[in-house]
Amino acid sequence: MLQVWAVTGIGEIAAGDDLAAIIGSLVGLLEDGDILAVTSAGNYVEFVLADGRRPLMRATLAAVEVQIGPLGFDRIHRSWLVR
Repeated sequence: MLQVWAVTGIGEIAAGDDLAAIIGSLVGLLEDGDILAVTSAGNYVEFVLADGRRPLMRATLAAVEVQIGPLGFDRIHRSWLVR
């Protein structure tokens, strides 16, 4: 099960939602350019947002890369995706 921590203002995310549903709820931020980068943080990924927030999501960076790679994110290091 994936969990999202400290994500506010981007919609409701139920504890049972899968990765695609969670990433889907972040699409508004992705389209607005609010997500600057994604980094691996142990068993979590950390979204680096333009307003300084850094919400965590329990997922692998590879799984997130599959979902957001087509939106202009490239892996520049084994632990970083950037726009």
